[in-house]
Amino acid sequence: MHRQFASPTDKVIVHLTNAERKLILQDIFIFDVHLLRPLADTPREQPVEISLDDLDDLANYIESKSQLDFNKHLKPTLQQLVQKLRDLLKTYAIEVPKQDKEATEPSFPVSYSASQRRAIAERIPELSERLRLQEPNARVVQFTLTELRQIKKEARRAVVSECSGMQRNSLCTVIEATCEALEKYQPGSIGRIRSSKRVYQLRIGIVDISPEIWRRIQIKECTLDRLHEHIQLAFGWWNYHLHQFLIDDQRYGDPRILDDGFEDCNIVDSSATKLSDIVPKDGKRFQFKYEYDFGDGWEFETLFEGCLEAKSGERYPICLEGERACPPEDVGGVPGYYEYCEAMADPKHEEHEELLGWRGPYLQCLSVRRRPGNRSCQSGASATMMILFKQAFNLGGAPCRRRESLQPRSSQ
Repeated sequence: MHRQFASPTDKVIVHLTNAERKLILQDIFIFDVHLLRPLADTPREQPVEISLDDLDDLANYIESKSQLDFNKHLKPTLQQLVQKLRDLLKTYAIEVPKQDKEATEPSFPVSYSASQRRAIAERIPELSERLRLQEPNARVVQFTLTELRQIKKEARRAVVSECSGMQRNSLCTVIEATCEALEKYQPGSIGRIRSSKRVYQLRIGIVDISPEIWRRIQIKECTLDRLHEHIQLAFGWWNYHLHQFLIDDQRYGDPRILDDGFEDCNIVDSSATKLSDIVPKDGKRFQFKYEYDFGDGWEFETLFEGCLEAKSGERYPICLEGERACPPEDVGGVPGYYEYCEAMADPKHEEHEELLGWRGPYLQCLSVRRRPGNRSCQSGASATMMILFKQAFNLGGAPCRRRESLQPRSSQ
């Protein structure tokens, strides 16, 4: 039989019937909520995605449950399910990734209580010296991901046969704390980078304009309100109008301003919501919307591209790159922008001189590329940051004023 090489953390697809799901989630009692999460979160009729390591643990759990007296009536069905999972596992040759001899696997801080540390030491004696068993209360211990996976595996093996309620409870909490640490520190996750060193990279583009007007920025941890300021700066606008974010069908903004008077108006305070609250913990790309000036109706697709560690001596925020100059404030949204560009490109257009006097020259084909030492988007007061950006990219020096004869065209 051909076997596919895979690591313990690789995800595989498991096809379970509705009856098999019910058996696992309802008919037998499994303490480990992290192990059950892939099944519980996956809609019925869809295959379950689970790591090989967790699949092996799940098979062990089910097999142990089939041996209990009060599950005698379920024993044939449980054993059949175990065999199904074991057959799937046999199609893979599990390989633990080899560590470079010259490289040291990084370790990460995990907090365990005194009872949790004792439970770990009983199952993995070689970790006893590092577990600080003589110290009371919770203590932070450094473990590699390999060691954390070993702790999770041994605790899961022990909990199914543990008779003492107190010991079983300690093992369950060990599993929970260890699984949370593995999720937090998995490769690519934002938790691997200290919050003080974490830099978020975002790509922001205006919707419905072609060629696209976009910017790529790097910023430190901040609230969504501050992200709004960074976006305004990177595009060269002046924060004249209201804004909001739409994230997973939820509105984020200033509830005092955006509350439209309806009882069911559900707006999350963007001044109390941080980037780390909304981006995926595993660091995967994530898209959401930013809206500015509800009259002109500007919409932005904002893509979280990942986290990286801040460079020593670098100051943030930074505008890395982008294409094309931002439309002027109050130009009338996308329709007004296209009319504006047409008039500005034709000196004989009937509105050309009026628009030129209103805004000045417009560098439509601006290309933004950050060069070493060019700190065009630096931290500081918003007005100062805006002027620095406009000078660096030749966007003009003063904020534009609304030209009364140019009626803003709403896209709403």
